[in-house]
This record gives sequence, C-alpha cells and structure tokens, in this order.
Amino acid sequence: MSDIYERISRTGLHDLELVSITADNRSAEAVIMLNDLDRKPVKLKVSGFISLSFPHEEPWGKGTYIAAAGVFHFHDEDLLTVQLNSGDEINIRYTVGITEECTDA
Repeated sequence: MSDIYERISRTGLHDLELVSITADNRSAEAVIMLNDLDRKPVKLKVSGFISLSFPHEEPWGKGTYIAAAGVFHFHDEDLLTVQLNSGDEINIRYTVGITEECTDA
C-alpha cells in the first residue's frame, strides 16, 4: 500500500468508515480502526501521541464516515485531523509517526 501520508494528502481518507479509536497511554500509541470502501479493515497506528481529542457531539447529525483528513507539521510535533460526516473533528498530536496496515477480516 502507498505511504499513509501520501494517501491522506491525496484522498483525505474520504468515505472510510471509523470503527474505533483506542489509546495506550503507557506506549503512547493510538490505534484507529477503519473500514475501507470494500469493507476491509484498515489499521492506522499513531506513535508518540501527545494528546487525543475525540468528541462525540454530532453537530451535523449521526455519522461514522470520514469527510476529510489531514496531517499538519509543526516544529517538533505533527497533528492528524479527521473530520467525520457528523461534524465531529478528531485531533491527535504526535511526535513519532503514523503507520498503516491492512488486516484480513
């Protein structure tokens, strides 16, 4: 699969379904589980996370699909933003990186 940063830049992960987000504070890793357009699971691992904001306010109504995503680079950390079709925006600040793996269901 192509580099995850390229994929986010090119597609914004548009229309992938958010299944879950888990965070392990000891290892500073967050795992985002998605389903791709063919309903195949995709796992994104964010390493070295500093903070995670995951609201469930649904200002635009119910929704679990990604409308847009982006990665923003700052001096000593990066920010992954994921906007859902519900209007909620997930923000993960991190220092190490993001890796992607397709998993067999």
